[in-house]
Amino acid sequence: MGRRVAGRADEALSPAEFDAIATEGTGRELEMVAQSSLGRDVGRTGFHKDTKRPLGVALSRDLNPAQLQKVTARLRQ
Repeated sequence: MGRRVAGRADEALSPAEFDAIATEGTGRELEMVAQSSLGRDVGRTGFHKDTKRPLGVALSRDLNPAQLQKVTARLRQ
């Protein structure tokens, strides 16, 4: 969520904008992975143990489009 113009309503990021932010912030494209690799999570961001910088974003490939939209909205907050 964010505003493109001061004083106007918040606007949701498009999936393409979210993917671009994930790629720019981590240096890697968002990755769809097997649910079994995430345990009970539906998404994860890995972090470098020393620098604490994000290494990548992984989401479950089992998510349907409606679920994926909700998950990426939560990741944006």
